[in-house]
Amino acid sequence: ATHATIENVTGLPTGVSWSKDSSGATGTISGTPTASGTYNVTVTVNSDQTPSCGIAYAYVRITVNPLPEVTVTNDNQTVCAGDAIVAMEITATNGTIANVEGLPAGLTWSGTMISGTPTVSGTFNVTVTVSSDQTPDCGEETATATITVNPLPEVTVTNNVQTICMDNQIQEMEIIYSNGTIESVTGLPENVNWSDTPSGATIFGAPAEYGTFNATVTVTSDQGCGTAMADVTITVKPNPEVTVSNNFQTVCENSAITAMEITATNGTIANVEGLP
Repeated sequence: ATHATIENVTGLPTGVSWSKDSSGATGTISGTPTASGTYNVTVTVNSDQTPSCGIAYAYVRITVNPLPEVTVTNDNQTVCAGDAIVAMEITATNGTIANVEGLPAGLTWSGTMISGTPTVSGTFNVTVTVSSDQTPDCGEETATATITVNPLPEVTVTNNVQTICMDNQIQEMEIIYSNGTIESVTGLPENVNWSDTPSGATIFGAPAEYGTFNATVTVTSDQGCGTAMADVTITVKPNPEVTVSNNFQTVCENSAITAMEITATNGTIANVEGLP
């Protein structure tokens, strides 16, 4: 202020203030604006002459550019592998989307949308970066989203196709499963059982009936992601059987015996030994 003292400074943005020295002739405007917009500031000085020669004004314009902002809808999701996520919409204000990082395989972003079907399991922390579109550049802003992809249950059975004779021990079958618990094993022949212990799950036993048995092992997800099944085929062959009619006889020497009929089941007659 020349030939005057500073009386007032009006129209400053929030966070910016003014001060003057003891003489009142010089002062400063300083600070950090906390709200965006265009501010027309007026500096008023009063004459320090006698008589007073009135007032004078100076004008300042401060343009405060807004910081970029970003939000993401549906930003915390849990799905099963192979299921589509609920699409996430990215809203960028005062900026443009620069990058989206950390998406699991199967998900993509295009324009303002993140969508797709994840093909891998795990917890994925996704970062969306928006860059300022102002001049001067007002930096970047990020938003995070968490996508948890639960794995599907899996199950396999070793030695799952076998052919044996009735009453013989089957070769033990190991049930290998993950991401779930065994719900059931159905269709096994009589006297063949299954167990699940800390040392492992197995199918074992000696079948007491013959035929072809198509068994199913069912594992249920412990995270709500459905079931998995494995097939087992056990073919049990019947044991041979033989009967002889009139098989206890007493006759006189040189007299004919009553004919004996041999009946073979599940086999053929291989030999007859010990005849007189």
